[in-house]
Amino acid sequence: MPKILYIVDAQNDFMLSDGKLSVPGADKIIGPMNEFISKLNPSEYAGVVFSRDTHRTEEEAAEGQGFPPHCMEGTTGWELAVDSDEVPSRIPIYFINKNYFDVWK
Repeated sequence: MPKILYIVDAQNDFMLSDGKLSVPGADKIIGPMNEFISKLNPSEYAGVVFSRDTHRTEEEAAEGQGFPPHCMEGTTGWELAVDSDEVPSRIPIYFINKNYFDVWK
């Protein structure tokens, strides 16, 4: 049965050392992640899903009150730190932009 690879919120604001909500050391896994996804076997994977934490206004969601504005759509911080172009061309790529902890709202 083919697999789906789900990469969660691998965005600049979280993964780069100067990101708005930087996770210490996350920048060290960007290269290995890119290498891993570049070697995916199209016969084993039905797709790669990238989720993106997405905010459009600073006051958008109550859960964001404890955090500085981050992952504002269209900014450098919102962009992926990993390179979706590394996914082999025969594997479909999907993007989910989520703006709340409960993405189904």
